[in-house]
Parts: sequence; structure tokens; C-alpha cells
Amino acid sequence: METTQNKEASVLQMSKTDDVAVITLSRPEKLNALNAGLRDAIFDACAEAKADDGVRAVVLTGEGRGFCSGADLTAAPEEAPPPTQGDHMDDLGWVGRLALAVYGLDKPVIGAVNGIAVGAGMSLCSSSSSSCLRSSSFAKVAMV
Repeated sequence: METTQNKEASVLQMSKTDDVAVITLSRPEKLNALNAGLRDAIFDACAEAKADDGVRAVVLTGEGRGFCSGADLTAAPEEAPPPTQGDHMDDLGWVGRLALAVYGLDKPVIGAVNGIAVGAGMSLCSSSSSSCLRSSSFAKVAMV
């Protein structure tokens, strides 16, 4: 049995076949760079997979030639109020919370890395229970 659901159809696809949920980052023109819409859709997809007792494993992958190229630095800056003191004290930031959403799933998560995984994309890859890299995949971690 196969069911398909579109979450923010332009940025993320989620499908379920038998007891496996497949979450596909779907911004191939930007190598699946994370914008606000994709970040929110990943949080929602993780929550949905966690709540679904029929899902026994999750595959996280990217559409096109890249897994995830990190934060989308080309997106227009979001209009936001000035940061609060609580915002300044947030040790994790959105990247850490996104990685924890994947890591915190109570089922195995397989990162099917089909291309570049950089920055926040590498965080997604690392937060998976197991990662499978295609031979042409490229993962880079910058240490400061």
C-alpha cells in the first residue's frame, strides 16, 4: 500500500509505503537549501512521522543532485522583530532544533545522502540514525 502526501508541495514531499516514511527535501534548484518554509515543513514531517504508529522507519533524502546545501543565504531576509534576551540565550538556534527533531524521532532515520551535504545539511545528515552516501556525495564540516 502506498500513500502520498504533499507538505508544502514546493519544498517537501512525504510519502509512506508500507511502514516506511520517506521525507524528500524538494528544492533541487537550490540544492535543497533550507529556507523558512522548508525548515517548518521538516519540523511538521518529523512530528507527523513520530505520531504515526504505522511508521517503523524514516528515510530522509533530497531531490535532485544534492541532499542539502545548508541555509539558503540567497533568500530575502525575513522581517522579524528585534531578538529578545531569550533569543540571545538560545544555545541551539534553528539548526540545532532541526537536528534534534530528526534525532528525537523514536524510530530509525536513514539519511539517504544523494549529493552535497554542507552546514545545516550536514547537521541533518549527522542527526540521522544511519547515513548512506552515494559515491559522488560530498559532505563538508567546517570547524571554527
